[in-house]
Amino acid sequence: MSFLRRTSTSLAIALVALSAALSPGDAIAQAPPPTASPQEIALAKQTATEGLDAYRAGDFAKALSLFQQAKAVYPSAQVLRLEGYSLLALERWEEAAASMEAALESQVGPLPEADRTDVGEQLAKAMAHLATLNVASTVPGAKVSIDGREPMPLPLNKPVRLLEGKHTIVVSAPEHDDATEELSLEGGKAVDRTLDPTPIKKEEPPPPPPPPPPPPKKTSWIPMQRPIGFGVAGLGLAVGGAALATGLAAAHIRGNVASDVDIHTQHYGQNCDKGDYRLCVFDRAVINNAADRADALRDATVGLAIGAGVLAAGGAVLIIFAVDDKPDAAPAGKTGLARPKAAGGSVACGLFASPGLACSGTF
Repeated sequence: MSFLRRTSTSLAIALVALSAALSPGDAIAQAPPPTASPQEIALAKQTATEGLDAYRAGDFAKALSLFQQAKAVYPSAQVLRLEGYSLLALERWEEAAASMEAALESQVGPLPEADRTDVGEQLAKAMAHLATLNVASTVPGAKVSIDGREPMPLPLNKPVRLLEGKHTIVVSAPEHDDATEELSLEGGKAVDRTLDPTPIKKEEPPPPPPPPPPPPKKTSWIPMQRPIGFGVAGLGLAVGGAALATGLAAAHIRGNVASDVDIHTQHYGQNCDKGDYRLCVFDRAVINNAADRADALRDATVGLAIGAGVLAAGGAVLIIFAVDDKPDAAPAGKTGLARPKAAGGSVACGLFASPGLACSGTF
């Protein structure tokens, strides 16, 4: 009842204005919503009148319910005004402010200037318990949630109206960690906040696997394999030449032995039955010795030929499977011949100059 006493003058004016607004002759002038039938409008006016009685009796909860029923059919400025006053009496500050602002904006039976002034005074009482909060963020696609409410995209169309006291602000954005702040708001004050969620740190991809080890470097079987192979192959050729020479010599001696046998047979017969027997025996010994030498040379030729083949084949294998040992590339800037530097100065000499010749410089 204390609230009613504090606003008795303004409420009396409001009641008179509402009664006038609800009079039958004013129904056409106030242009109610076209969806409401005359019977519905009459019922809404009756409901609002009952709300006036409840308000006058101090039953603000009942009055609020009746005014809201009437507003659903006939949202005149006076009905919205008294709905706001009922909410104000119930200390529902946010709803009271919204209803009174709607009353000021309503074109269904607009408020006269005196009523607008009174609504402004009552609205200020509600706003004394409310704070306005404007939240911004520099992160694209950010949204703000206040006290767990449905997130709203940023930037806001208009500041948010909140009850005085503590509130929790959460600003979120895709691929970002939420930014949270606890605020203690004071009624009648405006607060601006800028919150930026922090980007989520992405895990770095694992390092690439190390490259496979290089294949083992091919090396020759023995040091200087290729030159040795050429040497062995050359030795095989030389031995082959020796085999050819001994073979030719053996053939020549064997040809001479055959000729000597024919001559010996002509002079001494098959069994030394002609001529001097002693000379026959001696001649036979000479021929047999020559034949033995031919056989020895033949055997040597076979051995030398085999040896030559083995040496030639071995040399060829060494040459084919030899690996060239390439020297490591010289480091950058280290190529060429270094020029000697003398103590205490520099000299420039020819490549093959002896000390003191073809040199110039400072000492």
